[in-house]
Amino acid sequence: LGYHEIYVNGKKVGKDVLTPAVSHLSKRSLIVTYDVTPYLREGENDLLIWLGQGWYKTTTFGAAYEGPLVKAELDVLRNGKWEVVTKTDESWNGRESGYSDTGTWRALQFGGERLDGRILPRDLSTQALDKMKWTPVVKVNVPDHFASPQMCEVNKIHQTLQAVSVKKIDDDTWLVDMGKVQTGWFEMQMPILPAGHEVIMEYSDNLTKDGEFDKQGESDIYISGGKQGEYFRNKFNHHAFRYVRISNLPQKPETGAMKSLQIYGDYKQTATFECSDADLNDIHNMIQYTMKCLTFSGYMVDCPHLERAGYGGDGNSSTMSLQTMYDVAPTFENWIQTWGDSMREGGSLPHVGPNPGAGGGGPYWCGFFVQAPWRTYVNYNDPRLIEKYYSQMKEWFKYVDKYKVDGDMEKMFDTTVEADKVIAYNLFPQTATNGTSASTTDVKTSMPHFVLKLTTKANGTTTPRWLTIRALKAADALVTSFDAGKVYVLNAADININQYSAKLKVTANSTAGPEIPEPVDPTDPNPEPVGKDLDVLVKITEWTIVNVKPEW
Repeated sequence: LGYHEIYVNGKKVGKDVLTPAVSHLSKRSLIVTYDVTPYLREGENDLLIWLGQGWYKTTTFGAAYEGPLVKAELDVLRNGKWEVVTKTDESWNGRESGYSDTGTWRALQFGGERLDGRILPRDLSTQALDKMKWTPVVKVNVPDHFASPQMCEVNKIHQTLQAVSVKKIDDDTWLVDMGKVQTGWFEMQMPILPAGHEVIMEYSDNLTKDGEFDKQGESDIYISGGKQGEYFRNKFNHHAFRYVRISNLPQKPETGAMKSLQIYGDYKQTATFECSDADLNDIHNMIQYTMKCLTFSGYMVDCPHLERAGYGGDGNSSTMSLQTMYDVAPTFENWIQTWGDSMREGGSLPHVGPNPGAGGGGPYWCGFFVQAPWRTYVNYNDPRLIEKYYSQMKEWFKYVDKYKVDGDMEKMFDTTVEADKVIAYNLFPQTATNGTSASTTDVKTSMPHFVLKLTTKANGTTTPRWLTIRALKAADALVTSFDAGKVYVLNAADININQYSAKLKVTANSTAGPEIPEPVDPTDPNPEPVGKDLDVLVKITEWTIVNVKPEW
């Protein structure tokens, strides 16, 4: 539960990285098998398991322990039978590795790694290991879940890029250009620095129009051990980046001392395209390269740095291209497994798989659970996903049928407000602005706005009304930025329709305004309907897992 690397007699076993692949960790962990025969020697052998927390956190899958966990055994084949040589228990010893996470692994909060060169083991030989301080490991009781073999491709390092330029920003801050966006790791040879000196590396795939570094919440910290020959390299996290801003480094780093290592699943390319139009060739190559940057760890993500979410909507729009360009049938085997494990009681599905607790969408997103197995059959002549998950597909259709109105899906934001009944909907903003002292005008022009459709009933007559919400208030302050992991809840009962109508008697372009809130469907109003300010408060809460369909 978390990431791991295996070392036997000081040598890393295999070339895989960021192992295992993703799974819905509250339901399933993945088993990875290694052949360690080539690494063994006569006599005593050292078996070391290097662990990293990865997705297994209390902030994602409700981890039973705030740290990585492992269950392992070493088996040997003798006379046609497998025998257990050793397995993990309280007799094993452990120590800090020098690597630790800095992010929550919620959307926009993946952070990076903190690498402490003062305690990082550079030598894993028997002699070096024997000199280190070790303490007994802790046994943790983990809730029952499935443990099954990983059936998809492992991640590997496929390409290494050298830095192409270094620009000085100030006395100890530098902007490094790697020349190309990659999903993967950063590596840097460190100069000799005082022990305890911290160097900060921030990552981005973009510069602003003014050429400034565009912060995206990705960063690593290296703490110097004060020795020659030290270097930083990611191990249990990754970034999507072209640019690296290095801070608190007193001397200019050399381009030859920095590398980016591209990581993606070990799948094969199965298609090429070339024509007489250079633009079409470039478009195809860009898409094909992007697919590699998005497809790793047994799923495809919307973005490999900001959310790392296996959205069904993105999957539906990309499956045909991805499965044509690459042999990723094993990837879809693992990805669909996460969707099956994410299904809730009653057939409800989330919008991402695996589902650590976030991600918005609708039936098109959830329908990936049906579409992807069908596409896998059409593209690869492989019916196994349909056969395996057909019963769960039917459960989801039953769930959808419960919320149909006259054969159509009911609209999410079509709410009814009555005197004795209240519905509150969650608003999930997609963008943010900075600053805490913005004016109402600034907020209205810079923040995203929402259209909320209400239906009022009076004397048996139903009247639709639309509210365009351009600014939100929490307590007495304007909401000037949206925080990841927060939910902004607007209670429909707080809206006094009669008061609102009375306040809408405004005039624009010599025309009297309406007496009801925007009484036309504002699908794409241009110009937007005339409006009037009305204070409506929002309540800011933490993410919670609830039914998408609100009930009375």
